[in-house]
Amino acid sequence: MVAEPTSPVSLIIGASIAGGGGDAIRFAPARRSSSRSILAIPARLPLDELGVLTVALLRLFQPDFPGLAVDADAVTAQLQKLKRLIRHRS
Repeated sequence: MVAEPTSPVSLIIGASIAGGGGDAIRFAPARRSSSRSILAIPARLPLDELGVLTVALLRLFQPDFPGLAVDADAVTAQLQKLKRLIRHRS
C-alpha cells in the first residue's frame, strides 16, 4: 500500500489486500504505521523538490534560514503557498 500525492491523497492498495475484499479493504488504511504514512508523500518527491519544501517550511518559522543549495525562486514560491495554507505566529 502506498500514498500518492494527489488532491485528495490517493491510497494505492496492492492485490493481496484488495483480494481479501470487504473488511481487508475497509481497514487497510488503519494498518499503515502512522509514522510511515506521514512521510509517504515527501519520501516520493524528487530530491530537489524535497529540498525546496524543507527550506520553505523552515523559513516559515525562521525567515533567515539559509537556502543552502536549493533554487531560491522555487523556495520563495513554495513559501508563499505555505503561508496561505499554514497559520503560524510571527
